[in-house]
Amino acid sequence: MLGLQAELALIEDLAITYTVQVLDSAGLRRAGELCALYAALELGLADASMVVLAEQRGTLALATVDTGTSGLSFHCKGGAFRLVPR
Repeated sequence: MLGLQAELALIEDLAITYTVQVLDSAGLRRAGELCALYAALELGLADASMVVLAEQRGTLALATVDTGTSGLSFHCKGGAFRLVPR
């Protein structure tokens, strides 16, 4: 983790600059498929949700404060995600 103050600053920046996205029921099902498909990575719902949102938006750039996010080192259609800040 980046530390509490850095995380709070990032949250404030996100609140000012971005709209935080949510998954609909189809997106949640896709996240479940990814969790099952990549079970060895222990992807988890949070990381799988980010993958689904990235797929839906056609991006490889993901904002995260979780520096231990190992499951996001791949993109389901090839390539790798770019995690920011890093």
